[in-house]
Amino acid sequence: MMNADVPRPFHIVVVDDEPALTVLMTEIFSDRGYHVTAFNDPLAALAACKLNPQNMDVLVTDQTMPNLTGLELIRELRRLRPTLPVILASGYSDVINAKTAAALGVSHFLAKPYRMHDLAQRIATLLEEHNG
Repeated sequence: MMNADVPRPFHIVVVDDEPALTVLMTEIFSDRGYHVTAFNDPLAALAACKLNPQNMDVLVTDQTMPNLTGLELIRELRRLRPTLPVILASGYSDVINAKTAAALGVSHFLAKPYRMHDLAQRIATLLEEHNG
């Protein structure tokens, strides 16, 4: 029997086409008490998130992936959850940087390579901002 006073763990959805990175993020954030769902295919992530868009607290996505970019994924999910906190990560790109990401409504932008500690801090900040 669950105790009603115990809050549910925050749910982080991670999308990156590099399996080693999603495994690492799943381990790190699970160890910090988060519930993590990771996808290596952005189309699979989109389909799963559409089933229950209110079930995620933060989306962490890479920008450059096959079939769907991170920005495209964010746009699709924001149609269902306009205030969904999102973190977009990208290596060198002439398409997206911190300034353009902010203009497009991205909560936080991380340039690759980044430290997992920095990502974890940004997740904690977003959760605090959106959940008081």
